[in-house]
Amino acid sequence: MNPTTATNNYTHLQNSIDKVIGKIGLRRTKYLLDSFIDNTTVTQNEREKIKMVTGYLVSLTIKVFELKDELFFISNVREYRD
Repeated sequence: MNPTTATNNYTHLQNSIDKVIGKIGLRRTKYLLDSFIDNTTVTQNEREKIKMVTGYLVSLTIKVFELKDELFFISNVREYRD
């Protein structure tokens, strides 16, 4: 692999990691990466699983519908709440 390709791959990896951190937070991202490194199964209690899925869906909704992150939880506009 040439140096340019390696740099591009690393940059792409870093951008992807930054997106994951933005979606699920630094603590959960680190936990996930550690579990991959340790080759263990990620286990969460049901409440944590629900929080992770909910957080992901909210961030995906904000992105897909091009909503403003800072208004999402406080807005009374129906489109935000639906």
